Amino acid sequence: MKFWSFLLIVFLAIIQTTIMHYFSIKLGMVNLILVIFIMMLFLKHFESALIWAAFGGLILDLLSSTPSGMYFLGFMIIYFALALFFKTFEFEEVIVLLIIMIVASTCFDLFSLVYLDLWGIRLPIHDFSNIIIFDTLLNTIFICIIYPILISINKYFSAKKQRIITISEFYK
Repeated sequence: MKFWSFLLIVFLAIIQTTIMHYFSIKLGMVNLILVIFIMMLFLKHFESALIWAAFGGLILDLLSSTPSGMYFLGFMIIYFALALFFKTFEFEEVIVLLIIMIVASTCFDLFSLVYLDLWGIRLPIHDFSNIIIFDTLLNTIFICIIYPILISINKYFSAKKQRIITISEFYK
């Protein structure tokens, strides 16, 4: 994975912890790192998705005011569950990606509720139900916007990779 990917993870984590709360709806907001590593898993980029989940979780833990390890552990649980799922089953339909996003977002929010409760931080169930509903809704809308962009970028780089000709092939 290239250095610019790590910079992009840090940049998106900074945006998520500083700016995204201005775009929240009833306490729910887009989880940028979660959405991107789920798309990478869907596209079978397992190694890149693992780096996004692990490094993104660590950076979010460092930048956010949540108890240490919440993002990292939550992302790792979701990563390994979905990686096993996507290695076992073959899907290409976008509707599957949307369903996976809904389930993963809900699971992460439920994990967060339990994790915060273990640390003695209790949220009123009304607030938390709003968070689950609107996090899931916003993550799903965001994936609908960003998925076509990621597909275009993926096609561009795969086409560029196919155009690379070695010197020995050029002189044949």
